[in-house]
Amino acid sequence: MDLGTVLNRLYLDYFASFDKFWDDLGLIFRNCRKFNRNENSDIRILCDTLREATIYLYNQWHSLQMTQYDACLDS
Repeated sequence: MDLGTVLNRLYLDYFASFDKFWDDLGLIFRNCRKFNRNENSDIRILCDTLREATIYLYNQWHSLQMTQYDACLDS
């Protein structure tokens, strides 16, 4: 699994749910850490940085979804 595959799957409307999308992203980062064990290598640093950015964006997305969900319940 790589970012190109995820991008292609997004373009082709492959993901039936957001969970599948986040699962694929998680697999990318797990594989990166698994196959690049040296924490000081450039690719590992990039991987960990992208992982942290993804976690931040996921939390932002989740908050937005919960806000929208709560607004639907209040209507």
